[in-house]
Amino acid sequence: MTASRIDHDGIRVTPAPRCYLCGERGTTAYAGLHDRLFSVPGVWSLRRCPACALVWLDPQPRRESHAALYAQYYTHAPAAETPDRLAGVRHAVRRLVLAAAYGYEELATGRLERAVGRLLSWIGPLREIVGGSVRWLEGAHRGHLLDVGAGNGHFLAHMRDLKWDVMGVEPDPSAVRVAVERFGVPMTHGTLDTARLPLPACDAITLFHVLEHVPDPVATLEHVKRLLRAGGQVVVVTPNAESLAQRLFGADWRGWEPPRHLFVFSPATLRTCAERAGLQVRQVRTTARGAFFIWRACRRLRRQARSTRAPPRGWEWLYSLEGLFFWALEHALVKARPWGEEIVLIAGS
Repeated sequence: MTASRIDHDGIRVTPAPRCYLCGERGTTAYAGLHDRLFSVPGVWSLRRCPACALVWLDPQPRRESHAALYAQYYTHAPAAETPDRLAGVRHAVRRLVLAAAYGYEELATGRLERAVGRLLSWIGPLREIVGGSVRWLEGAHRGHLLDVGAGNGHFLAHMRDLKWDVMGVEPDPSAVRVAVERFGVPMTHGTLDTARLPLPACDAITLFHVLEHVPDPVATLEHVKRLLRAGGQVVVVTPNAESLAQRLFGADWRGWEPPRHLFVFSPATLRTCAERAGLQVRQVRTTARGAFFIWRACRRLRRQARSTRAPPRGWEWLYSLEGLFFWALEHALVKARPWGEEIVLIAGS
């Protein structure tokens, strides 16, 4: 990146014509982009590296402007609670699959429960959704868990209920306040390079949709490695620049999210970052776990771009049916191609 600074509609930015990983000059993938989610000012572009296929935001917001990117961000408050008649069923299914497939055996103590859990865990999409709820961390490895970019603490509260010893670090003070007041989880305000954390400390560290937000992904993963105990594991989940929805929706793909997503990785470029940080990569794959949500979000963004109306009241079910079909299709395809909406990387020290 060059050292020059520009005021970009009130956001301090640095031009970023070259690839963070290999230094090649990027080609413009999309130009003239605006923040259609939280209305941060500015006009942005995305560049793609012709050598390694990393995608990045150009220009890049400077660190002193990062807080302005998140002024209206969704982590400021817990998710709204709405009536859900199926909540009890979902909880029971999640509990049985966690017991059968992920080693949380205390959640299903009866013979019948264990048998039902084994049957449910054979349903691939269901097993993947439930696995994502614990970041694919198995019960046998329970210990100290650090969630980086922990948001409002909902995930940590869930893992605490599953007998993990949890803590989080989060740069958004509003989100930290929600985590402490609503969920009572231990949270440190800041980032890995500013928060004072014990070293080494962690049996598991999770970065769920975090790495795409940081200005130096390799340095972040190096810090993660220093915090990891021998034999521990890191789980990174991030949007996949090669996903099926990206191929279908182009500039309207939800995963771009300018200007908060500074980098958008492919499985290969995410592996490169982890290996440069000194982590031992155990698994890199993609998942269709969030494909239904992504389909609906992309549909909304495309309607905004084309100034078209939402479907008439009573016809919303059609978009839901499309989303379910897309989710099933993507789940089938990820067995052969890395086209899932998210990349899952699991690594050790």
